[in-house]
Amino acid sequence: MNLIYVYICKQKTILSSAITLSKNKLYMTSVMLNPEKAIYIIAIWMVVVFITMFGVGFVNSDFFHFGPSTNVKFFANTIDTWGKWTAVVCYTVINQCIQTYGLETITPWMINDIQNKNNNILKNSPMAIQIIIATWYVYLWSGRIFGIQILTSQIDFLLVVLASDLFATFVTTRWYIKRKKETTILPLSQQLE
Repeated sequence: MNLIYVYICKQKTILSSAITLSKNKLYMTSVMLNPEKAIYIIAIWMVVVFITMFGVGFVNSDFFHFGPSTNVKFFANTIDTWGKWTAVVCYTVINQCIQTYGLETITPWMINDIQNKNNNILKNSPMAIQIIIATWYVYLWSGRIFGIQILTSQIDFLLVVLASDLFATFVTTRWYIKRKKETTILPLSQQLE
């Protein structure tokens, strides 16, 4: 009888250890997949990259020039006047805002409404869906051709892209948040349970 009791106690200990390990694994997963933790890791990495770039001397290249320059080319055309530079910046701002708006509206629509196996209701005709998606991808690919030219030319254009993207993301995210009827923000400790 004592042998059975010892066996049962050992099994409870093993089961308790397995449950504790499972809870720890779940806790670690929820911590590591937490957007707040992820953004801290990303921010630290960006700081490391910037410090390294400054330390190695990469910031002394033509890429880090601001404004018109004889070294800046956009499809083999030199951007050496403020008029040309302003035209590229205007295109960049408008294009980036439209692209970000599309990324935050069309892409979720494709994933949640069209590609979702659990959603059997189409709000558009199949032909309209094909046209929307095809037009979206043609726009993305043509935008990439211009985007590569802009992003690799000079840091000021890159900063314009970043600022435009942040602005458009802020506007669309704010719109999505406002659509929520009630937002309850739980403390982090309750989110991990």
